[in-house]
Parts: sequence; structure tokens; C-alpha cells
Amino acid sequence: MRLKRIGIPALVVGLVVGLNALPAVGDEHDDVIDVTLLHDTHFHGSFGDAEPRAAACVDDPEDAGFTDVSAGNIHLRNINCAASLEILRGVGGGEFDPRGAVTRAQAATLVAGALSESGVSLPDGPDPLPFTDAVNNVHASSIGSLAELGVIRGRTATTFAPEAPVRRDQLASMLVQAAEVGLHSDVDAASSPFDDIDGNTHEANIDAAYELGLMVGRTGTTFAPAGVTSREQAASTVVQLVDRVLPTGPSTVNIARYMGLIADIKADDDNALFVGNGDDIAPSVLGSVFAGEHMIEALNASPMDINTLGNHEFDFGPDVARDRVADSEFPWVSANVRNVENTGEPFAADQGVDFYEIIDVDGVAVGITGLGPQDMPAVTSLTRDGDESGAEHIDMIDAMQEVLPMMEDAGADVIVVASHLCGTDARVLADAVDGIDAIVGDHCAEVLEEPEIINDTIVSLAGDEFDWLAELTFSVVDGQAQVDDLSFTLHDVTHVHEGDPEIQEIVDRWEAELDEALGEVIGFRENDWDVTQAAVRSGETGFANYIVDSMRMQVDADVGLTNGGGIRSDQVYPGGEDITLRDVFAILPFGNTVVKTEVTGATILDALEHGVAAGTPQGRFPHVSGMAYVWDPDAESGDRIVEVTVDGEPLDEGAIYSLATNDFMLGGGDGYDMLADGDVVISPEGAQPMLDAVTDRIQEEENVTVETDGRISRTDD
Repeated sequence: MRLKRIGIPALVVGLVVGLNALPAVGDEHDDVIDVTLLHDTHFHGSFGDAEPRAAACVDDPEDAGFTDVSAGNIHLRNINCAASLEILRGVGGGEFDPRGAVTRAQAATLVAGALSESGVSLPDGPDPLPFTDAVNNVHASSIGSLAELGVIRGRTATTFAPEAPVRRDQLASMLVQAAEVGLHSDVDAASSPFDDIDGNTHEANIDAAYELGLMVGRTGTTFAPAGVTSREQAASTVVQLVDRVLPTGPSTVNIARYMGLIADIKADDDNALFVGNGDDIAPSVLGSVFAGEHMIEALNASPMDINTLGNHEFDFGPDVARDRVADSEFPWVSANVRNVENTGEPFAADQGVDFYEIIDVDGVAVGITGLGPQDMPAVTSLTRDGDESGAEHIDMIDAMQEVLPMMEDAGADVIVVASHLCGTDARVLADAVDGIDAIVGDHCAEVLEEPEIINDTIVSLAGDEFDWLAELTFSVVDGQAQVDDLSFTLHDVTHVHEGDPEIQEIVDRWEAELDEALGEVIGFRENDWDVTQAAVRSGETGFANYIVDSMRMQVDADVGLTNGGGIRSDQVYPGGEDITLRDVFAILPFGNTVVKTEVTGATILDALEHGVAAGTPQGRFPHVSGMAYVWDPDAESGDRIVEVTVDGEPLDEGAIYSLATNDFMLGGGDGYDMLADGDVVISPEGAQPMLDAVTDRIQEEENVTVETDGRISRTDD
């Protein structure tokens, strides 16, 4: 197996299959055919992160204490900043050597450090490094990374001159090319005022470096291109890059750049297919407001060839899922998401969903089907009161044992599963069902450094959302996949493609609509809101308390219960800032409503036991209001609840309590089937949104302080 892990201008969420030198249909498939699968997982209704980066240095960074840098040195702040970021260190003995010359090798490490600090993942350099005079240099790694990115060049094809002082014109080019890498776009510049750079090969980059504020002239009209750069000057230029220029660029990838890369891949390879893995329309702020319409428009403008149904396609109920399928200009496939009224056909068959597609690529029949996650009925709304009809989930093994023979009978040479299974389930499937050539994609954000081979099936998992691209290549001989000879690359996609302008226009238009809808300030946040996944799925948090208290207040219930998995965004919102509708939509993206039911104390106890049964962070983790509980993570599952009190009194298992919860949990979501035992007082049809319960309270209070009060505790706290 040939393995490589790199970072390149690449982002693919889905599957690209490239088949070269293929025989015509009906031939004997004598040729060796390379099949390349490029895949990640799912969009979650997000266009990606295009928010500006924060500046790296505070206005007054801590004094690094260099004894040879005077308080009056004009570069002092930048020297301290570069030292605090560990981009540029002292020379030893408490000194910095501010006037010392910077070598070409040192300049490479400075620029590489600035890019890394700004969130750009640096690729491995070529192996072996072509510059023979730099192979053993302490800065060889930075030289290789920047050479791979096109930021630097050697003196010749085989020499770098690492110990030579870096010229000012050379440094200008390094800085500008690094800025273009970090900003994901070209830097255009007007002419600079320097009259000593005409005809210089670096003239355009000197102009750009001047316009960006990265470098200034030696005088108002001269640049001194052949001059050397001192360490203090280098500190200022590199800090300007990391602290002022790169923060104006996007902090990570977005869908326009992603699709631009896919378009380029397909332009170079007529045999490439791009296949999605589901979970594309939600959950996100955009998804909540526009119910996934924004994503379908973007995907329709993209090179997507085929997609599958994940659990989040049903976040707004089956009717909306059908509508989004009908809006799509690409086909959808699923083997295990069926029509609830006729499980012999896939869900939304009338709108175009099929069990599988076979795509003829130069005579090779590539069969593609899809699978939703094993826990799909527990984590989404496959049926919803008031919807026309629902969906039913079929076990993955049963589904594939039924659908795979159909694909083979239809002539598929290669069987590919676009998987929205967790990796553990994908491995079980591969072992249990013969004949699957590749299972790619993942529901649970697992990343494999290299694929696993299980029962002659390749299992490749590449994380979540915009994190990674897995590039998997194997051969097909006589219509048979050769899984024992793989080439695999795991790409870090922080450094990405420039982008597709048509899709960027779609992104900009929907984001503008969202800003108009959600830019309204509704209150002021006095302290932090911690809604990180690790926090809300394992214990009490201040804003989780605020949410469930708001639910209980809205319906005037005795107690409240909501699941940590319904609290999203996975970040800490800092105190001392305005609260916007966007904030709350990001945290509560599912459109759930607040229902009220009457249940026994025994049912409440069962629900709490279920919520902590896993003993590890789970979406089912129970947040409560009007009651408190203590649980023992070391006890046996089903016997972890030590104590429950309601309004300070012990829970009475025989008493009836009114319970505020969300419609998802009332319908058995996250495994809370016991809640169906109650008498519903406010049904989903008559319920108000959770979002309204929270936003109404915020607007009423204006200044919001959230807090924990010990309502959830562990015996080992």
C-alpha cells in the first residue's frame, strides 16, 4: 500500500471516481483500470466558514525581554509579537540580534510560521528535497513545504543557497505568494513609487508587498531590491503578514472553493464522478431558516453526480425531504431508507430516489448505492404528524443483501456504497456482506490514516464536513476490483482552491438574505455561553439550563427535559457581546417545538437512566429543569441514577408530573421511547418552537446571565 498524507489546494466532500482506459461495453475488460475515489462526508447545511480570522497579536504583547532590543526600537512591538507566536526566536543569551541578517532558510521558516499561525496547514515537501544543499538544514521542512506551495524557488533546480542572506526583492515575493496562499486569491496591486525596481523579476510582487503594507521602501522612492533584511525588519514584515493581511481572508474552506476544485478535477478527467454522502441540507443556521433550499441550489450548480440520504435530510420532516429531492437536478440513491407505506420501494421514489444507479464510464458499469445510519430512527424525524407520509429505516445488512444482487443483475462491475454509517457499522457491514468493493464516507467523524480492508472490501473514512479529503485509488482487472494494491492520500484541506464564481454568487446571495433575517440584536450576553459538543453532551452548562428553563416556563410545566444533541453550534459565545437571532438559530437549528405531557415519576426516572446509560458523551444526555439528579458513571448501565429531586423533594415514582420536552424526544427520538407512555397535553401540532421560547425570554430580560446551579452532578465530582 502506498500511503501519503499531505495538504494541498483541495476540498472534496463526497466521492469522485476516475476510470481511465476503459473498454467498450461488452468487451472482456482486459485492461487494468484505475479507479480513484475522492471522498469526505457531509455539508450539514453549511456553506463553510468565510468569517475573517482574528488578529494574532494583541496591541501590547508581552515583553520578550531581549536585552539588546531597546524600548525605543520602532520594531519592538512586532519583535515581541513574533516571539510570543514563536515565529521568530532570540539567538540565545537573552539577545535577539536585531541588526543581524536573515538567511534564505530562516526566511522560509518565518513565512511558514506565519502561514501555520494563520490556520494554513502546511504540506509535506517533496521527498527527496530537490535542493541538495538544504537536505540537512535545520529549516529543510519549511523549505520543502513552501516549495510545495509554490511560495519559494531554489537558486537552481538543485540548489537553494540556504545560508545566503535573503534579498529584499526575494522576501517581497515570498511574502506576497504566502499571502495568496492564505487568502486563497491572487493579490493585484498598482505600481509602487519605487524607481529602482523597473525590470526587476520581482517587480510585481514588490508592488503588491508595498500595497499590502508588508514592506516599505528604504526611502520614499527607492526599495533597494538587492539589500538584505535584518531580523528586526523581518519581525515587522512577518507580523504584518500574520496580524494584518491574513486575517482579512477566510479562516477555512467554503463550498465555492470546494466545488471549484471538483470542477477542475472533472475538467481534467472525463471519467470522474462526484458522489455525495448525505447530511447536506442541515443542521445549520442557513438550514433552519431556509429548510435546505440554499444547499440544493448550490449543489445543482455544482459538479455533483449523485447523492444519498443521511439523517439530517429529515430534520424538517419527510415532506421537506421530498421537496428537496424534487428540487434536485442530480439523482439520489438509498438502499435502506424506504417508503413507510411500501418498504419495497425507496423513500421519495416519486421524486426520483432509487435504490441504486449504475453509471457507464467508458464501458465500466459503476454501481452506486447509499446507506443511512443505523441509529437513523432515533436521531431524526422519519415521520412527522401532519406530513403526507413518512420514511422507514431498514437494517443495513438486510438492505444490502437485497439491493446488491439487483445491482449485479443490472450489470454493475464495481459496487460502491456512499456511506452515512458510523465507521464501526461500516466495518460490520463489510464483514457481513460479500461483494461490496468500497464503502466510503462516515456518519461519526472518524478519520482513518489509511483504509482498512475487510472481507475484500475497502473501508475509507475521512472525518466530518470540510476537514479532510481522502484520495483512494485501486485497480479493476477483468471487471474485478483489486483491493490489495492501493494508493491512498489523506489531504488536509485547510489550503483550498480559489473557488467557483457562480457558486460564490449563490453563497453571497443566501448569506445576505440570512444577515437580513438574523442580524437583529435581541439582547446582551453578560457571560459566556458554552455550547461546545463536549460540554452539552456530558454535563450541566449554563445555557443548556437557560434553554430547558425557557421551555418549562413557556408551557408552565412541573419539570423540563431536553437532549444535549439538540443543542448545536459547538462553540463558546463570549460574554460582553450583543445577542443576535443568528446566535440562537445556530444553537437551536432543528426547528423543534416545545410539547407538554403528563408522565409518572417512574417514567422520568426511566428517561434519566436512558440519558446517562452510555456513560460517555452522547446526544441523548438529559438536561433538566425543575428537578435535579445525581448519577454515577461507574455504576451499571440502567442503574446509574443515584438521586432525583423535584422542587427540592424526592421524586415520587407513583406521582404524575407535567413535563416540558421537545417534539423529537416525545416521538421517541434519541431512544426516549418511554415518553410515549404519558398523556399529551400540548401536542406537536399545537406546540410553539423551542427557538421562540428562548428568544422571547432573551428579549424580555434584555441582559442575559446564564449559570449552573448543581442540578446535574456526578458522584465523582
